[in-house]
Amino acid sequence: MAASQLSAQRSPDPSEPPPDLPAEMPSKRRYLRPSVFWSIRQGFPSWLQVALVVVSLMVPVLIWGALSYGGYVNPKFLPTPSEVIVRGVAMLSDGELMVDIFASLARVMAGFTFAALVGIPVGIAMGTFYSMDSLLGGFVRTARYMPIAAFVPLIIIWAGIDETSKVIIIFWALCFITPR
Repeated sequence: MAASQLSAQRSPDPSEPPPDLPAEMPSKRRYLRPSVFWSIRQGFPSWLQVALVVVSLMVPVLIWGALSYGGYVNPKFLPTPSEVIVRGVAMLSDGELMVDIFASLARVMAGFTFAALVGIPVGIAMGTFYSMDSLLGGFVRTARYMPIAAFVPLIIIWAGIDETSKVIIIFWALCFITPR
């Protein structure tokens, strides 16, 4: 047999079905139509996004209301939503809530600032120089997997219970965030 005849037998035209199979083979598998809800990073209708956000916010509130209004949980531990709203409005009108909001905001901003001042240069140094990665990498890779709650008692012992310890806790939590 000639070489051209052998190559013709081995590589059939891909558009033609094999000679021993019919041209139209019925598929035994039935596939579901593609779903918008389960699509992988494709177009997503904005109305569905809004609906999912509303559901994700309303379900916990409804569970909270059912547990608290139904008397399943002691009101000391889980007050009703209406009690929380009434108390929140009272704190807002007294000015007490704004003072607390600004104090928390100051703590978060201080912790973020210190974390940026330390974390960014350390990250750049570790990413640029193998020596810095070898020097600091073991500590950083170990510290980022430890929960911040494990350090809270030690930080309170070392820094006390005032603003300094709260800023250190925020700093530690932000400085060793696990990258995504």
